[in-house]
Amino acid sequence: MKINTLKTVDLSLPSLLKTLLYLMSGTIAYVFHELNLDEKLLLYYMVAITLDFIFGVLEANVLFSEDPKTFPAPTSKKARYGLITKGVMLLIPILVGITCNIINLGKEVSILASSTILIPLALAEIYSIWGHIISILTRQKVEETDAVTMVITKLRKKIFDLIKKLGD
Repeated sequence: MKINTLKTVDLSLPSLLKTLLYLMSGTIAYVFHELNLDEKLLLYYMVAITLDFIFGVLEANVLFSEDPKTFPAPTSKKARYGLITKGVMLLIPILVGITCNIINLGKEVSILASSTILIPLALAEIYSIWGHIISILTRQKVEETDAVTMVITKLRKKIFDLIKKLGD
């Protein structure tokens, strides 16, 4: 009997998305419930993060691919950093919920605090999705310049710097 061993890791887009969804589904739903977070708002945020990544890959394919009809899997550092950043951004409301539970502030305060963080994050993701769609339709890069995006961009830069330091 032959036993298959793992020789390579599949980094194709469908595989990465499937892995991301498997990791997020059951565990995160349980954590959200236990932390007294607004599960519906968090679900919308996770959908927005996923759609933003998908439209970002499509935008990169349309703007920077020599043959836009082909669909290469994202292999660049930017795509990997994007996935890591999305994961870290998802941790922010979870950490707020953990903090509220440690301090024992109650369910209402925990939901209010996490929602106050989540709403701007979700709006920034939706704004980014619209930017990707406009870039795809016009075949020109659209700059994102709203206030929420500026804060997110600064936070992403800090995360990228930290990742680079950890990678060195």
